[in-house]
Amino acid sequence: MNTETRALHFSVDGDFLTEFAREKCYNEGKLTYAVELLISGMQCDQLTDAQIEQRAYDILNGRARLTGTYPGPDYRLEYIPGKEKSTDIADAFVNMQKKLEDEKKKLEAMYRRYLFMCDHIPEWQLSRALKAYVNEGYVEDDPTFYEPIYADDVPGQDEYNAALFELTEELEENSNINYGRVLASTDPTSPAAISRVLADPAKAVDEFIERIHSDDRDDEYGWLEPNGTYHPVEWGKHAEWAANYLDEHYPFIPGPNGCYAELYYRNKPDGTKEYINNGDVLVYSLGWVLIDNPAQGMGRHTCRTDRPMTKAQKEFLFDYYTKRGASREANALYDNDDY
Repeated sequence: MNTETRALHFSVDGDFLTEFAREKCYNEGKLTYAVELLISGMQCDQLTDAQIEQRAYDILNGRARLTGTYPGPDYRLEYIPGKEKSTDIADAFVNMQKKLEDEKKKLEAMYRRYLFMCDHIPEWQLSRALKAYVNEGYVEDDPTFYEPIYADDVPGQDEYNAALFELTEELEENSNINYGRVLASTDPTSPAAISRVLADPAKAVDEFIERIHSDDRDDEYGWLEPNGTYHPVEWGKHAEWAANYLDEHYPFIPGPNGCYAELYYRNKPDGTKEYINNGDVLVYSLGWVLIDNPAQGMGRHTCRTDRPMTKAQKEFLFDYYTKRGASREANALYDNDDY
């Protein structure tokens, strides 16, 4: 068997090596790599290791550069009068420190968002999400990261959570509920509600004073069912009352009283679905009416605008406004009715 021996030749361009080393140093922060790269390109018997290393730093600092092509006779180190621009190691590391601080702030902001989401996501959902994260092969060094994964490890809990999650996914995919475009907000402290009620500040103040001296303050605000049943609620407590009522009568999570998860989703104008809760479920899904006032004056009703209120609701509101001398609000309830 014949073998053939060939010689391998290579060349190094001094300008390329100079710029490549600087790029590694300034753009990627790899100072040690850049210095070692330059040292490897300047080996000779005439200089000590310390002298060669010093010349590598001179190149990175813009005081010198390699020129020519190795191993040609023109390959050499040239010192530059003055200094090349944008080549200062000290400045580079100051900039790197600033970038690190900026990234640290971004990381802290992300961590705050993560903790916020963890505080507002049900434990079973958080546990399932973390399990999926781990199953994807991601590994975390902090062992406390995995604690919520096993927080729900009680007999039958995994099967229960899995069934619940599959149910909600099925509802999202197959729900035919079309909530339409709802203009009114069920949050009386929202900017829209406040601007609506406080469009006439003087009137709002008068209504507040009148309510304070009224004998009917206890039933001023509350929730009104489609059948006309009225539930008085303390001012500012309507969301809490709604949450408690739904937990008892229309629970999202399956239990002794069934499961009504489909009520907690509605279609947005763009066709996507969004999760709703508390008062939004009562108004959008169950057709209730909220009576409230962020200025604590006479109550105003909030309802769905894409479908009419029931006859019982209108009759209750008509009496409600009439009793308070608000004939305009009372008559407006029937403005769009066809007779």
